[in-house]
Amino acid sequence: MRKFERGFFLDGASEETDEDEDSSRSTFGIEDLMSFYDSADADQTGFALLSDLRLKIESFIQYNPNLAELAATLRGIDAMILDRDDFEELANGWLYV
Repeated sequence: MRKFERGFFLDGASEETDEDEDSSRSTFGIEDLMSFYDSADADQTGFALLSDLRLKIESFIQYNPNLAELAATLRGIDAMILDRDDFEELANGWLYV
């Protein structure tokens, strides 16, 4: 059984809706991006391994190719762990540029 989280199944498949397929797969908001972070921070410590977070985001590039930019930004960070607040600031900057 697939686990559902904020509009997406954790195995990478999106929820099927009656909405236009292109718009439902190409639109990500801060809630979606933070759910990626939360899934990488399984213990809810407020810290996530940067590699786990990047891999989670990369798994959704097929639904939104623009996520490749965010993944590349994460790849360029010289750290192993990313604080939740720092990611939220980075994600908001990426969304609203």
